[in-house]
Amino acid sequence: MADKENLASWRVLLAAGMGNFLDGYDLTIVGVVMIVLKPLWHLSPEGLSLLGGSAVAGSLCGAPLGGFISDRFGRKSIFLLDIVGFVGGALLCGLASGIWMLALFRFILGLAIGADYPLSSTYLAECAPAETRGRFMSLSLGFWMAGAIVSALVGFVLLGLGPYSWRWMFVSGAIPGVIVLALRAKLPESPLWKKVKSTSRLQSPWKDPNRGGSIRLWAFVCLPRFCLDLTGYALHIYLPLLLLGLGLRDTHASVFGNAAFLSIFVFGWAINLIFIDRIGRLRLQIVGFFGDAIGLGIVGFAALSGQPSMAVTVVGLVLYQIANFAGPGITSWMLPVEVFPTELRGAAQGISTAFAHAGGVLVAIILPLSVHHFGVGRTLLLLSVAALVGALLSIFLGVETAKIRLD
Repeated sequence: MADKENLASWRVLLAAGMGNFLDGYDLTIVGVVMIVLKPLWHLSPEGLSLLGGSAVAGSLCGAPLGGFISDRFGRKSIFLLDIVGFVGGALLCGLASGIWMLALFRFILGLAIGADYPLSSTYLAECAPAETRGRFMSLSLGFWMAGAIVSALVGFVLLGLGPYSWRWMFVSGAIPGVIVLALRAKLPESPLWKKVKSTSRLQSPWKDPNRGGSIRLWAFVCLPRFCLDLTGYALHIYLPLLLLGLGLRDTHASVFGNAAFLSIFVFGWAINLIFIDRIGRLRLQIVGFFGDAIGLGIVGFAALSGQPSMAVTVVGLVLYQIANFAGPGITSWMLPVEVFPTELRGAAQGISTAFAHAGGVLVAIILPLSVHHFGVGRTLLLLSVAALVGALLSIFLGVETAKIRLD
């Protein structure tokens, strides 16, 4: 029986993790697409902002919607539908004929991505053993970076197809989408949600202060995550372009450098896997935010006086990536589904994700404009301050959730 339960947990991990893979794949491939479309469509900073922010804006809208639906009608209710939306959105993006059409299709695709955030994390948290839940969820979020790395490498290869390679970059995302659809087809409903549903406690959780959560708890799962996505989306969407501004003059070198940067996550991820269930989520989140601030600050200060040396750029970006995935890049995704009860768990993750992606939309819009008007150095220093604020918010608002039983 234990072996069957263990096998079921790993099957859920794979199905949930592949949803994160799709998000990482899509978010990162658009950074490579921008390198192709910027000269092809003569995109201004405003055009780049529109392209970079449209899917994130869709995700901002889709996350709370998916969360509320999953709490009311079950985790599996749209577990398949959102992946169908992702596949369709990826194919539509490859057919776009202009920036506004592409932005619309990216928004639609973002709706599907956003809806999957509360579904995959909530479903996995409710199926994983309490003692190792942190490790399971960390493994699942590792799929996000796997998707980002694969898409960067695919983008690097597809660049050789010429000016219309961007179409194939978008369409390529439909392939893993079909795989995820097959993986999820036979998954059962969350047993914890079914248990709560049977007691009829799902009708008015918002009106009960014992189940609705305090303002402090809501602030804790929302505000640091907003700060996280200000820095994270800035780098994961725009890093290829930022690297061109930091000294790499060759397009292929920039895309390859982006893939190398993304790969560094494995060191921070390994730290998280080792300590997430030992010392807990909160300490890792606080230390990680401070590491993010220092890493971005190193590159930012160096860029103020001109083009920084490649060694300084590498040190700062490596420190950021390791600190981020040892801490807040993973912990802030776990905490909403552990802090709140089952009948609010999907909504909590959805609302938290919406706050996070509000930071992503903001930075997607302002970063090209900030770099254009103020330069890379000052822009990175502003992102460093955002990471510092995330650390301070975690210190003053945070609670520990390691190994608590979700029922």
